[in-house]
Amino acid sequence: MKERPILMSAPMVCALIEGRKTQTRRVVALREFGPSDTLGYQWHFRDRRGLWNDISTERLLELCPYGVPGDRLWVRETWHHEDASCFDPKCGQPTHIFYRVTEPYPESIRWRPSIFMPRWASRITLEITEVRVQRVQETSHSDAVAEGFDVGHPAGPLHWFRGLWDSLNAKRGFGWAANPWVWAIAFRRVQP
Repeated sequence: MKERPILMSAPMVCALIEGRKTQTRRVVALREFGPSDTLGYQWHFRDRRGLWNDISTERLLELCPYGVPGDRLWVRETWHHEDASCFDPKCGQPTHIFYRVTEPYPESIRWRPSIFMPRWASRITLEITEVRVQRVQETSHSDAVAEGFDVGHPAGPLHWFRGLWDSLNAKRGFGWAANPWVWAIAFRRVQP
């Protein structure tokens, strides 16, 4: 079992805490990735040297940068270490950590970006239960619900997910309309 970090936005951290989020989708970052037309292989991509690689689905899933079933993901979120109550910024004491999503704290506080959250400060651990590869537009109604759909949202789950996807990925050229290949990762929350 391996552990890897994964970034989550504030609304997705809330969905995790509330138990609404059990899937995430991330862009497959392999060059010219797609179905293979070579007999015996399901996928192909170009490597860093520009050479074509044909691989099976089984091998592809082993290449997922987020892990395979049984691996764990620890969630990075916006946080703050209470320096006033502790003189060691790497103390590892959960009582000295505050999380922007759930902690009422003054806006004057110096929040640390999620990308800089160390493992010891993470409060959410996920165990991967399934990894699939699909086009983002193949996301089903139930997949959109599992992505953390808020039932109070006026739009349906797929419409909501499409807007969420574009807000996170369109500027990078991977919007809903581009229909990129994605890693569809299912997980369950575990105690660290």
